[in-house]
Amino acid sequence: MRQPVDTSRFRPLAHTVAGKPIQVIEGNEELAYTDGESIFVPRSPDHFQRAAVAAQASLVAVGSFDRHIMVRIAGHHSLRRRYLLLECLRAAAALKLVLPLEFSNRMTAIYDGPIPSCPFESLTWSRQARRRLPDPPEWLGTIKPIRMLHASGPGDSASSAAQDLSAALAEDALPDIDDEQESDRSRILELFSAPLRSPLSSKLERFSGWAAHQAPTAAAWAGGWWWH
Repeated sequence: MRQPVDTSRFRPLAHTVAGKPIQVIEGNEELAYTDGESIFVPRSPDHFQRAAVAAQASLVAVGSFDRHIMVRIAGHHSLRRRYLLLECLRAAAALKLVLPLEFSNRMTAIYDGPIPSCPFESLTWSRQARRRLPDPPEWLGTIKPIRMLHASGPGDSASSAAQDLSAALAEDALPDIDDEQESDRSRILELFSAPLRSPLSSKLERFSGWAAHQAPTAAAWAGGWWWH
């Protein structure tokens, strides 16, 4: 029987980078991900897990999980991977004071091109087929839009329109859609973009005008350990 793994050693790093307390849990997935409150890392070498924690915590810190964007990338594997890479690059540039230097150097080595200024620009660039981007390394993890859409925390500062969308999702709008299944995109598009067929259309119409974004402020100090 597999023994529980103590991941508490990663919590100071996650807290520092994310700018808020965040749990680190070893999960059964192949790639790390976060639901905004916890970071789930695969069973892997210590340095791999540290990199994944830094990457996922940085996405939380810079506001990469905007609900409007999560709806757009859900069910679209390639778009999600490109968005992940661009947001990790943006986070590495924005959080130089809190991210370990080794992480920032590794991100620069992956891609030294222009950096998007916000999540919505990352989404726009992700959709540009002519924009050449490398594949994100596995240690960046992944993004699970459906989990993020279902997640609701007491610290959310969403507008009433966003709250309406969250409530609609909680009412079985997207209960069975798998983040990793590309084929489910047609169901998502049907739910959110077909006015005559979808009961969520009025909520989406109200939500589409909401683009306010408030990223958490990261702590002013960085963890003192990295790859050893």
